[in-house]
Amino acid sequence: MTNGEIQAVSIADRWASDISQINKLKKLGEELIEFTEAVLNKTPKDMREEAGDMCFLILHILSKEMTQDEINLTTLVMNASDKMEMRNYKQYKR
Repeated sequence: MTNGEIQAVSIADRWASDISQINKLKKLGEELIEFTEAVLNKTPKDMREEAGDMCFLILHILSKEMTQDEINLTTLVMNASDKMEMRNYKQYKR
């Protein structure tokens, strides 16, 4: 994790340590709906806020399942990008 991610997890632990993983996952679903509404309403401020909420929740969920060395949001995004590129490359080669 980056220093910022460690700080975010520390804040989440301070205020949400008693919330179960299943309830965090439910909250993530709620945030996804709010993000979807922000995108459909074309409100950039709300899009950024809801995307941040989702990232914050994902980071906190992962922090309870993995070691700090295994978690880095930038790496997760880059891995998803690589996966998408490989899928599309394989389809293109057919």
